[in-house]
Amino acid sequence: MIIVTDDLVTVAMHAIAAELQGSKLQLFAGQRPSMPGETTTETLIAEINLQIAVEGRFITIDPVGAPLARAQGVASWARVLKADDSWLMDMDAGTENTDLILNNLQFYPGSTILFKQLKFAGV
Repeated sequence: MIIVTDDLVTVAMHAIAAELQGSKLQLFAGQRPSMPGETTTETLIAEINLQIAVEGRFITIDPVGAPLARAQGVASWARVLKADDSWLMDMDAGTENTDLILNNLQFYPGSTILFKQLKFAGV
């Protein structure tokens, strides 16, 4: 058995948070690419800047401000980009049992996008 101290967990959480600083989430309608990070022509519903903070053993990820949709569509997946716009991860979006949980999936230009939960596997 390996016992991980709180100090080590805190260091790891700060390292992950540093990697996420300045990142943004792109919310898409349509089919998620079969290869992670692959270029897509699907409808970009919104691009949301993320605010990252470490609270003890947890990383909180919140949208900056009140994100609004800029296109119409039914959200089905999302992409997280680093501050330099390089790919970090793709994830499924839904209203339950998925990586990005939203209050609803149907958006129109100007609709407010509300996150219920955003989780990263392995974090």
